[in-house]
Amino acid sequence: MDEEYRVFLDSRRDTSKWEVARLGWTADYNDAGNFLDTLRSASPNNDARYARPEFDELLDRAAASVDASDRRRLLQDAEK
Repeated sequence: MDEEYRVFLDSRRDTSKWEVARLGWTADYNDAGNFLDTLRSASPNNDARYARPEFDELLDRAAASVDASDRRRLLQDAEK
């Protein structure tokens, strides 16, 4: 189905209209969290409605970490 982009941004949230949708995402900054944050339970970009409290917790811990190695490990765990 072809739609004007602005219409698509609204209609993509209506899952009765589709089983699979395609949408691209480009990182705003060089960090794995930029992509992973789109899958947070409460993210407005989480059209698939992925929800896993353990995943959200790992992202929260990574965001609060000041140690680069710890942050990287937490994000890698979230990716798994």
